[in-house]
Amino acid sequence: MTRGNHGPGGLRLAEVLAAAGLDEPAQACFYLVFLDVVLGRAHREVHGDPATPERNAGIFEAARASSAAPTLKALVPHLRAVTADEVFDAEFDLLVGAIHAARRQ
Repeated sequence: MTRGNHGPGGLRLAEVLAAAGLDEPAQACFYLVFLDVVLGRAHREVHGDPATPERNAGIFEAARASSAAPTLKALVPHLRAVTADEVFDAEFDLLVGAIHAARRQ
């Protein structure tokens, strides 16, 4: 886990980003973002699911107790239903979308 970016996939990632048509500064940025999103997510899951209600209990309680956050209060049941896979998929989609946007610039 601590050396995932040193393996064959991590080393080839820069080649993939270059082939995507990104300039070198964007390649460097997205290389580190990818490592943070993918390896960071894996690390967090090894140490506890990042989308569990227990992890977010403080947010849920604050929303329940506050009259200043009616939208967040309404979202609590939906927030509890979001899975770690859904969060990861959304994060990865955001990353891929950002790479495509950078490529178009």
